[in-house]
Amino acid sequence: MSGRRLLTAEGGNVVIYEVATAARRLLMRTSSAETNPRWARNGSAVTFVRDGNLFLLSLDGSSEGPAEVQLTDVTAPGGAAPAAGPPDATLERAISETRSGEMLGVLGTLEARLGRLEAAEQTLRRVLAPVMVELVNVYFRLRKTEEALRLRVEIDAIRQP
Repeated sequence: MSGRRLLTAEGGNVVIYEVATAARRLLMRTSSAETNPRWARNGSAVTFVRDGNLFLLSLDGSSEGPAEVQLTDVTAPGGAAPAAGPPDATLERAISETRSGEMLGVLGTLEARLGRLEAAEQTLRRVLAPVMVELVNVYFRLRKTEEALRLRVEIDAIRQP
């Protein structure tokens, strides 16, 4: 997920969903299956695997040259293109390790933010506690004053002939 966009492989094609509008954007339709799509270049490109090779597809249209670039050249023994299907174990492991590293980085960032939020909460409690006590005291003083004024009006009404 990048901001408000969801990147996925659907039926062997790479698709982007706009979360806010539920709009679906098919990036390409080929005879080979594209798998393992990932965001790249801060969401301005995606990478994916096709026929065991890694590809980069620019999304912003401002790139010089072709929008789709083949980054690897993996061939099966004998020079034939590998059969369509999942990437080889090495590529799959590399993708998995990259995702694990990214996830650990995100987890570390979230833990740091949580720590800062907890510290801010403690500071607010420490600062606001005396203020809250004073507000409660003022409230009760006002209620007593209001009650005293009401009684005074009743007493004055009784005194008047």
